[in-house]
Amino acid sequence: MIRRARGTAKDLIVICILTLILLPFPVRDFRVTFLDVGQGDGIFLRGRGFSILADGGSSSVSDLGEDRLEPFLKSQAVTEVDYAIVSHGDQDHINGLEYLLGAESDIRIRNLVLPAAGRGDEIYEELGELAADQGTQVFWMETGDRIEAGNLTLVCLYPEDSQDSPSEERNDHSLVIRCDYGDFHLLLTGDMSAEGENAILSESDRKRQLAEISALKIAHHGSATASGEEWLDAISPMWAVISYGKNNRYGHPNARVVEALTERNITVFQTALDGAVTLRTDGKTIGWSTFLARENPD
Repeated sequence: MIRRARGTAKDLIVICILTLILLPFPVRDFRVTFLDVGQGDGIFLRGRGFSILADGGSSSVSDLGEDRLEPFLKSQAVTEVDYAIVSHGDQDHINGLEYLLGAESDIRIRNLVLPAAGRGDEIYEELGELAADQGTQVFWMETGDRIEAGNLTLVCLYPEDSQDSPSEERNDHSLVIRCDYGDFHLLLTGDMSAEGENAILSESDRKRQLAEISALKIAHHGSATASGEEWLDAISPMWAVISYGKNNRYGHPNARVVEALTERNITVFQTALDGAVTLRTDGKTIGWSTFLARENPD
């Protein structure tokens, strides 16, 4: 005789509900999360069918890769990152990525993108060796190069490959990347300086591309060495994000930079005050959320 277990149907419904709760919903829009990495940068871009990590380092949070980057990616059900982009080789941009590229991490990185302006610097050679050990492809990016991922296009605006006279200052290697998703445009700037800003502004085609930017990642954690008046006026973004650590020894962000943003009525998010900052867009409408609540994010 077959006995039917009591409550089987009810139990099945409960299991199905729990499964729906525990499994992440599929990504239908484009999301960018500026992670709270302390004094450093870590930006995660995700859309339907792709995931990208732009930088991932900190000078104030130890074991960033193991304790923050990897847990965050796993919380997003990400086990494979399509592209890891290194804006430049300073530790506050790469030490977490170094962990993810190592054998101990459960996260696989398919492609590693390095700044062509830094060729010959030993830090990029070391990153390339880590990548090779894990079967990760390595690409060198310079002005004009682009990455197509789903409906997202990444275009490098700066710098050129400077093999003939490479700069020993790693900030000068910083990739400036325009991210286009429908009518939404985000500019990532690494730790570029005023010299890089002036180089972009000096060329009409690149300057024209700045005018379409919706959101700007403020260069060099809000340092006084970047975010000049002409630069901000050329971009005139609606939103800006500054990534830095609370009470850092560099005095970031600089008061002049914050004042210049405020004077232009640019809504400013700061990871030290807001925690992780996330934007979501379908290519037309844009929404923002922060991990921490703050009365006035302006």
